[in-house]
Amino acid sequence: MLEQKVSGILLPISSLPGKHIGNFGKPAFDFINHLVDSGQSVWQVLPMGPIIEGDSPFYSPSTFALNPYYIDLEDLVEKNLLTKNELSIFYSGFDIFNPSQINYEQLWNMHKSLLQIAYNRLINKDIHPKLQTNFSNFQQKHSPWLNDYANFMGIKQMISEKDPEKNTWFKWDDEFKNKEKFDTNLNKFINSQDNLSSLNWDEEKINKFTIIQKEADFQKFMQWLAFSHWDKVKKFANERNISIIGDDPIYVAPDSADVWANRDAFKIDNNGELECYAGVPPDYFSPKHGQFWGNPIYKWWNNEQELINEFNDTLWQKKERNYENPETIPNLIPETLAEFQKKGELNNAAVNFVAQRLKHKLRLFDELRIDHFRGFSGYWEIPAKKSTVEIDGKRINTAKYGNWMPGPGLKLFEEVLKIFDGYSKLKELPIIAEDLGVITPDVEKLKKAIGPGMQVFHFAPWGDLFYEKRGKKIKLNYAAQIDRLKQKGIDFSQKDSWNNLYYLRDNQFVPFGNHEFLPHNAEETQKLVAYLGTHDNETTIGFFNNPDVPAVARRLMHDYITMHSDEYLLNNRAIETLFNGNARYAIVQMQDILGLPNEKQGVKYRMNQPNTLGNWLWKLSPGEFSRHYRKRLSEITERTGRIYKKN
Repeated sequence: MLEQKVSGILLPISSLPGKHIGNFGKPAFDFINHLVDSGQSVWQVLPMGPIIEGDSPFYSPSTFALNPYYIDLEDLVEKNLLTKNELSIFYSGFDIFNPSQINYEQLWNMHKSLLQIAYNRLINKDIHPKLQTNFSNFQQKHSPWLNDYANFMGIKQMISEKDPEKNTWFKWDDEFKNKEKFDTNLNKFINSQDNLSSLNWDEEKINKFTIIQKEADFQKFMQWLAFSHWDKVKKFANERNISIIGDDPIYVAPDSADVWANRDAFKIDNNGELECYAGVPPDYFSPKHGQFWGNPIYKWWNNEQELINEFNDTLWQKKERNYENPETIPNLIPETLAEFQKKGELNNAAVNFVAQRLKHKLRLFDELRIDHFRGFSGYWEIPAKKSTVEIDGKRINTAKYGNWMPGPGLKLFEEVLKIFDGYSKLKELPIIAEDLGVITPDVEKLKKAIGPGMQVFHFAPWGDLFYEKRGKKIKLNYAAQIDRLKQKGIDFSQKDSWNNLYYLRDNQFVPFGNHEFLPHNAEETQKLVAYLGTHDNETTIGFFNNPDVPAVARRLMHDYITMHSDEYLLNNRAIETLFNGNARYAIVQMQDILGLPNEKQGVKYRMNQPNTLGNWLWKLSPGEFSRHYRKRLSEITERTGRIYKKN
């Protein structure tokens, strides 16, 4: 992490102003130049893997692969793998669509067939011998994950043609579900290319493996292109003193090459069925069922059941569990958890998978934000047999019957450090901990040992119940009565005045000015990476325009940012407030720089609204991040002392 205060922009690759979608070509290089022009030092992206469900970058068939949609198609023309006319025809298929929205259906229908044309030209060795050599070197370098991913996608392609109802790997026939059996048969097939009859296979089986191998080779080709293009983007950024922060969820998708090829790292039975699922418990926001994510859980411990039997009476708080009341959920007791982790024998398969994953990501990015970091300390585990309930005749997923379980804690990262190159101390790992949600003392301890946490300005307690201090007594005072405090002479343009308001946290009265998500408290709380909002939040203008947000909440935020900035536009005032804080990194979404609402005239600018459809669609229009916006952002950045100064 940079030692000085800097700022940056959160913008997914998909949201760059490409004709069809953001990509690793000219839109990326132009944006890096715009970052420099606007005084920024950090570019944060979202996960860059292939997408398979709901267009979400957080749900991918591989944690190692890159999204082929991001390939720089213009570069393929320069390499004579595509013609200008072929690319022009492809682009024309997007002319009728709104330039601010990604049309994934059109991409799905057109993109792969275009790249297939390029691949067919590449495999003609007489035309492209140098590219063939580069492609071969890439396959060798990335073989530990690339072969498994390519074969996995090859099987999925074959299944989609032969038996589409078995569309996920846990529904496949055993000869494909069982990776060891599949690898054995694939090697036989490859080694018998000159004499397939020697296999004594029927024609149908030969046909299946032919489809798989052809698709696998094509998948490797797309990964080679994507990685070679991303390498150029990152090099270009770093040469201009721009650091790139990647984003990675703690869990992987169930229908992924990661799980299929690394079963021993996860809690999966002999039939390939998940024994339990990831999620989070019921809370204020999801009181009935919590959040059921459906991801597989890591098998962290070889001796988990033995230790649970040993520590069963002291591992969890003593509470009488009422599944209809989230407040009765027993948390892990930090002291016993530490003893559990000390005596626990880590599962090498899980450790190696996580280590190789992090090592791979930190080659792609300068720093890495890990989503749901708290899961490394203690995680919510939902037994498969208790993962659904019947409501109105329909079965739905639920997280309510889960339990907090012991994660690997510091022990995992100490093992990971042994596998990494170039890092001798845990604090040197360039990891940012997403420490939002239920954060207990054990999570705080782990975060302090590993890396900085996060602030989200939108999560300050705007609109909560506030309490007014009167002499030695603290009396309930709803935030709607803030005008009365002003009439008493309390000047909310002064920072100390905010401590006349209190809010209730863990049954204790806390001065508002001490809240962990206020920018001036970042250093004290070690939440050194501050955001106005993340991809899951409303835009700042969307927050102020949202009729569901209490008027007093908007009023309080307005008063607070007015204390820290004289900027005319509300979004710029909020940005300057964030930049004036003492977080090391202050990062804003591009939508907030442009002052965009959540939605307008059918265009959804908000990146993601959890538990809804139609997300991940927004992208910049060409020229939208204009010189006007860049100049204003540069002025704010300079005024708040966040221009990077190279030593």
